[in-house]
Amino acid sequence: MSAAPGERIRGVEHPLPPGERVRWQGAPDARSLAVHVFHVRKLAVYFGLLLGWRAALALDEPRPLAFFAVGAATLGAAFLAAAGFAVLLAALTARTTVYAITDRRLVMRVGIVVPAVINVPLAGVASAALRPRRDGTGDLALALEGGDRLAWFLLWPHARPWRFDPAEPALRCIREPERVGALLREAVAGCTDRAVVAATAPAREAAGSPALARTS
Repeated sequence: MSAAPGERIRGVEHPLPPGERVRWQGAPDARSLAVHVFHVRKLAVYFGLLLGWRAALALDEPRPLAFFAVGAATLGAAFLAAAGFAVLLAALTARTTVYAITDRRLVMRVGIVVPAVINVPLAGVASAALRPRRDGTGDLALALEGGDRLAWFLLWPHARPWRFDPAEPALRCIREPERVGALLREAVAGCTDRAVVAATAPAREAAGSPALARTS
């Protein structure tokens, strides 16, 4: 998706500066967010284990079926509440998030209650890590040069998991991650004198060149 100079990125108030154009813009996939970021499946496993534990306890009770039924009803209600909240968060996050790659920067319009726009200059990108998934979505995380730091709490959930200091901004659960990664490589190469090379994990980097690493 492209935009003429001066056209606005969706959800961003100010237009692009003259001469800057959008190479791609998109948003997270809500279903993938629910599974991989807000962990609906893990919640199901956790409550399933609790249900099994309740069933084991019921064997020692005078009225095992009644004991188990009460516990199952309570756990079921708790699971529905937790899973429903996670799915709602995923839907709202997908709806309110816009990712855009221009030929100069990564723009992230994020925030459910208080929207914020984060600009990451591509000239400050040291490397990128691609994590594709079987469902056709994936994450694309950017490691920044030493002087460029973003707060993890400001980025979450648009941050690479388990990378806190420094935090790495990430396009979470995007569709066609390989194609977006290729566009990012071209954009970084176009605004710097460095060539971005594709790699598989562990990352391989050419001398002085940021790598797009594929992670498992």
